Amino acid sequence: MKGNQVEIIENNLADISRQQASLRERRLAHICDRAKYLGGQFSDKLFFTSDAFREIYNEVNSTIFAEDVPEFNVKATTDLMNETDNFDKIYLCRKLIELYSDLDINLIFGGGEKNDRIAYLRNSYTDTAYEIFSREIEDATVTYCADFNAVCEDVYYSRSGMCILPTENSTDGNLMRFRNLIKKYDLKIVMTCAVEAAQESVTKFALLKKNVEYIKMKKKHPLYFEISAVTENLRRLLSAAENYGFKLYKIDSVPISYSESEYSYDIIFSSDNGELFPFICYLFLELPQFNPMGIYTHL
Repeated sequence: MKGNQVEIIENNLADISRQQASLRERRLAHICDRAKYLGGQFSDKLFFTSDAFREIYNEVNSTIFAEDVPEFNVKATTDLMNETDNFDKIYLCRKLIELYSDLDINLIFGGGEKNDRIAYLRNSYTDTAYEIFSREIEDATVTYCADFNAVCEDVYYSRSGMCILPTENSTDGNLMRFRNLIKKYDLKIVMTCAVEAAQESVTKFALLKKNVEYIKMKKKHPLYFEISAVTENLRRLLSAAENYGFKLYKIDSVPISYSESEYSYDIIFSSDNGELFPFICYLFLELPQFNPMGIYTHL
């Protein structure tokens, strides 16, 4: 009798799974229709970056929660619907990007200006970093600066196209002085490298520009996508990243002074072959205040 009961339960669960698969397929078809509708509202291929599009997106994507859920099932049902809602948006952004096959990172973030002069404060370690970076930058030239503020200002005022700063080392971790300089001058990482220092320590250096830009390497390297964002639901963001093929590489959090539940996160994602443009679309629509810190490779 017990065996029969287990078999009945398993058959019922299998039947529900088949029904869910059928419903999911129909749901995805409706989301495709929604993507075509939304994409048809704007002719600009960068529609997903605009406030006007985000308003329409939020209007048609407002979550409808089920009513009359038994009290003991409220949390489980709400969690499930939140996951479904996020998955819908992940899939929708993928379909939105499929409407435009010729997107370009430089077009989205305003990069691509040709200026191969690199500014840095000279010492043996930055000289080594410059040598590594210059192998990937044709016709690179150099400007030596008196201090690190001058290094950043050289790029900020467009006297140089790029600059080199240390960002972390194996002894101290993040070098906050330089991280703060990067944020102060709103510089974007376009490449990083590791330089061996004294006593077997390693320092990570960043090559930075005024705008996010993807520099194609002579050899294939993993891609890193670094952002800064404030969110109450980190889980949704990480779930989206994973669905688009981006792994969490590193995360640092700082509490927001005016809130007990919100944090500012500096997040680095890595990927060998992720869906970068759908992920960027998701970020613009779901976290419009996110700050892209760089899209880069590590040498």
